[in-house]
Amino acid sequence: MIIAFANKKLEVNAEEKEYLLSLQNTFGEDTFVGLFQTNADGIITTITPSAAKPTQIIVLFFLLNLMLNQRLRKLDHSRIDRLEERIAQLEKLLEEKNG
Repeated sequence: MIIAFANKKLEVNAEEKEYLLSLQNTFGEDTFVGLFQTNADGIITTITPSAAKPTQIIVLFFLLNLMLNQRLRKLDHSRIDRLEERIAQLEKLLEEKNG
C-alpha cells in the first residue's frame, strides 16, 4: 500500500506501516522529515541522515530494512511476471504442436 509519510509517498505493507507509526509516535514525525528520498512509486531511493541533527539508530535500521524489503518485493513481482509470460509462451507452443 502507498501511504503519505514525512512529506513523501511511501510503499509499505500493513506490518511495516504499523511499526512505522509506532516509531513516529515514539520519536516524532520530525525525526523522519528529510531523512530519506523516494521515487514516484514510493520506493526509498536514498537514506541521508543529517550530520547536524542526530538520528535514532532504530529509525535508521528500520528505514534500511524497509528499503531492502521494497526491493525484494519488486524483485519477486518481476520474476513472477516473467515466469507467467514464459508459461503462456510454452502453453501456446504446446497448443500449436498438438493442433
